[in-house]
Amino acid sequence: GKVHEDFSTAEVTRKKDFHGDLSNMLYPASAQTEYNLYYNPEEMFSYVTETKSTEEPLIKTKSNSVGNLYMYRDSFGNSLVPFFATAFENATFTKSFPMILENDLKAGSADTVIFEIAQRNIDWFLKMPPVVSAPEIGVYETQNGKAYNTNLQIKECEYSPLYIEISGKLEYDIRDGSPVYIQIKRESGDISTFKCFNTLNDKGENGFLAYLKSEDYTKGESLNISVLIEKNDEFYKLDNKALSYGGNYEG
Repeated sequence: GKVHEDFSTAEVTRKKDFHGDLSNMLYPASAQTEYNLYYNPEEMFSYVTETKSTEEPLIKTKSNSVGNLYMYRDSFGNSLVPFFATAFENATFTKSFPMILENDLKAGSADTVIFEIAQRNIDWFLKMPPVVSAPEIGVYETQNGKAYNTNLQIKECEYSPLYIEISGKLEYDIRDGSPVYIQIKRESGDISTFKCFNTLNDKGENGFLAYLKSEDYTKGESLNISVLIEKNDEFYKLDNKALSYGGNYEG
C-alpha cells in the first residue's frame, strides 16, 4: 500500500555483465555472465554512508520520499537496495546476523522493517534467532509431564550485554509445533512465564532459547526455572532447575 516509483516509464538498459553467486558455486571455472537490467534508480537517492558497493555490510541512504526503513538482508538483497532506497526518506540496510532487533529498531526509528534472506539460508533463524525480549504470557497452572534433562543453562548474551539468554536441548522432536516456555520463580516469590524460540543446532538437535533484559535480573540471584510445553491448551513441565545468573551456569 505504500506509494512508490514503479519505474514503468524508466529507460531500461540491458547489459550482459552480471555474475550470479550460484553460477560461480556450480561452475567456478566456467561461470558465464548473465543479462542484467539497469533502471538507474541511483539518480533518485543518495548514500549517507561512504558506500562503494551494495556488497557492504552497512548502508544508509536518503531520498525525497517518506518513511524510515530498516532492512535486514543477505547478498540476494544487493540489487534491491537502490529500489528500496528510492521509496523511503531514510533507509538502513544491514547484513548483521543475528539481528539485535529491539536495539536496531530503536536506533533507526523505523516504521517499516523488512527481512530478506535467500531460501537456502532460512535455517539461520533456527540457529541464530533474532535478539529480542521473549514475550511474557500468563500461566497459572502446570502439570507434570515426562521428565527430561534439557541441559538448561543461563548466561550473558554473547551478542549484546543488554540481554541474558536461557536455553537448553530437547530430547524429543518439536516439529509437531508444540510451543516451548520457561517459567521463572524468583527469590521474591514472583513467577513469570516466557515464550521461547524453537532452535536447531548444527548437529540437528532440537532446542529452545529465550532472551531476557539483563537489567531486570540481579547477578548472583537464584532463579528456579521450569521448562514447559503446551499441548491442547495445557502446560506440561518437562524439567526444573535452580540456576544463578552471573556468568555461564548450567545444570
